[in-house]
Amino acid sequence: MKLYKITIRPLYSWGTYPKGDTLFGRFCWQIVYDEGDKKIKEYIKDYEATPFCIFSSAYPVVKKDNEDHIVFKTPSLPLKYLFDENQIRDNHKSCKKKKYIIQRLNNPLLLDKNSEKLDDVELEEKYRVVLREYESLHNTISRLTFTTGKGIFSPYSETYFSFYGFNFMFFVLSDLDKNYIKKEIENMGKAGFGKDQSLGYGRFDVIDINEIEMAISHNNCYYALSPFVVDKNNPTMIYFSPFIRYGKLGDEFNGYIKKPIIMADEGSIIKKELNNLYYGKGLSFTLFDKKIVSQGYTICLPINIDLNN
Repeated sequence: MKLYKITIRPLYSWGTYPKGDTLFGRFCWQIVYDEGDKKIKEYIKDYEATPFCIFSSAYPVVKKDNEDHIVFKTPSLPLKYLFDENQIRDNHKSCKKKKYIIQRLNNPLLLDKNSEKLDDVELEEKYRVVLREYESLHNTISRLTFTTGKGIFSPYSETYFSFYGFNFMFFVLSDLDKNYIKKEIENMGKAGFGKDQSLGYGRFDVIDINEIEMAISHNNCYYALSPFVVDKNNPTMIYFSPFIRYGKLGDEFNGYIKKPIIMADEGSIIKKELNNLYYGKGLSFTLFDKKIVSQGYTICLPINIDLNN
């Protein structure tokens, strides 16, 4: 499998933050739209054992020293591995708020207590980027009477994400052809993804796609790039924050609600020597005689960090 990094530019607000399993699901639907059911059935036939592609979550890209740096989520580690004792003692609350870590795409990622870590305000002020979550007010309307009810309103709010001043980057690990991946992701960008894509949310342009070399190099620690399901048949020590996916199926399945999935979120640290650049477990079930899969895998970037003290 080859590893690709894809840079995209948001065209509008997004209704869903682009986590890896969301992008993977939308990519599969795009294959159905462009190629039909036969092609996707071929790809997901052995998905639980051999995934045909794995998507990372998307991360902001900023300029630092005239080079692209990725704004990763601060690893889900005890503070003692990320900050000096004096910093923790004097500014414990401030350390907990630093949820971003600025990194070049090295092999392995170089993480130490001196790595640049920022909170929301510091990220905006230093790099002049805006990453905001906001609420938009909606109202329930009866499609029979085209009214909001008998003298009453039924307002509710929806959460959206807006961006300014930067592009996003995500990674794809796949054995599919590079040009084929680019074409399908470009089509995804034209249609949008996630919540309210029919209203224009979730659209983006593809800036570039490049293959990158990321050798495993016998590391014993890896940074998880997307939420994943822990493989009980391949247990290991993991530092993680939990993420519960309340997923649903769209399109022809008309919003069918899936069972909640308990996952380890991106930013988890996997302490294990791996044979591949991914870890996790593929999920599947049958609905209306059709096989449905959900990405329980994550791409793993080797990371240089001492967890022995």
